Amino acid sequence: MMRDRKAPGSSLKILTILSVIACVFLPCFASNAAEWVEVTRNASGTVIYYLDAESVRHEGDKVTFWDKRVVSDDPDFKELRGQTEMDCRETRYRTLRITGYDRKGSSFTDQEPGQWQHIDANSAMAVFQSRLCQ
Repeated sequence: MMRDRKAPGSSLKILTILSVIACVFLPCFASNAAEWVEVTRNASGTVIYYLDAESVRHEGDKVTFWDKRVVSDDPDFKELRGQTEMDCRETRYRTLRITGYDRKGSSFTDQEPGQWQHIDANSAMAVFQSRLCQ
């Protein structure tokens, strides 16, 4: 009785191919696999702001990160997840891309970077700034 034998190195080739596939597709799921840390809430507690601490990237005076806002008092709207760029020196931020989810399971995505906005004192972004711009 003959057994099927694999060619030498064929397992290594399969492993290499699977690794390449993982490297290509895993970044697409990075924001979904995030471990969200609560950063702050609005005054009424109806919006909770979270940070994916592993997503924080510093480059010069700027920092990029993924944030999430969960809304509890809106009958339709549920949450926003976005990638934000903050300019620590100029005290401003902008959304690079954002996805919103409603309570029915629908979503929208905007991949266009938004306009720079000033970070107001006592705002949620001021809390992010104090945490990330050190």
